[in-house]
Amino acid sequence: MAEDRLPLIYIVGGWHSGSTILSILLGTHSNIESIGELNAYERRLWTAKADSSKCACGEVFTDCNFWSGIRSDLGQRLGNPDIVINSSDQEAFCNNNTELFRQVLARSGKQVICDSSKAWLRLKRIAECDRLKPFIVYLVRDARAVGFSALRKGRRVGKPHANKYQYENAIKHWSYVQGIVSRGLANISASWLLIRYEDLLEDPKHWLSLILSSVGLEFESGQLDLTDIQSHQIEGNRLRHNRQMKLQIDNEYMAELSDEQWHIGTQLAQPFLSGFGYELGRERA
Repeated sequence: MAEDRLPLIYIVGGWHSGSTILSILLGTHSNIESIGELNAYERRLWTAKADSSKCACGEVFTDCNFWSGIRSDLGQRLGNPDIVINSSDQEAFCNNNTELFRQVLARSGKQVICDSSKAWLRLKRIAECDRLKPFIVYLVRDARAVGFSALRKGRRVGKPHANKYQYENAIKHWSYVQGIVSRGLANISASWLLIRYEDLLEDPKHWLSLILSSVGLEFESGQLDLTDIQSHQIEGNRLRHNRQMKLQIDNEYMAELSDEQWHIGTQLAQPFLSGFGYELGRERA
């Protein structure tokens, strides 16, 4: 059974960690299909939202040839396209996710899937499925940048006072996620690689090459050409809808955060910031 396991790359981490960018970069490889945050499959593809939510290709999901084709394939194979990939029953979870992954690979003609769901529990259950072989990318970003991104999104969506968009709350949640993932990875059999978002954008070829070699692939020269992005990602940062993208580190938080905010963020996240090698003092960051 081990030799027949489906290979996949799973990106785990927290909110605003850069998973959409990494997923897009991996998806530019000729043998990888990046499908975004697959844990949203049920919500996006077989509820009323399927008639209004858009795939990264620009089509609503009911009109997207890729996903509607997969649902048709599932219906022919299983008699029902509405499979529950988040089933609480582990056997059903394993069966349904394996079948969905198989159909994605068959329709795309690719060899490896990238699932950027980020959720630890989903990863844990995938790792426990003997038909799947995940390589884990643990993607982290400076907690203070994550807090600032939450503030900025709160303003953009018109909910600046919502709890989840508050700077301190976002950083507390960041620390909570790092604790769960760090403890979990210490007890998991699958191979994994820690990458800082900032390092990824500083030297994308190096980090992509490390990920690719772990699933038996090599870096392709065109992977950093982001002038005509084609993908069918389900969910993630709004960047997934862009046809073009320029790789650049978003350091706006370093100029925009007040000294008090910087200090608070550092204090709240200090153990993990230090562990990941981030500078604590603003003058050296």
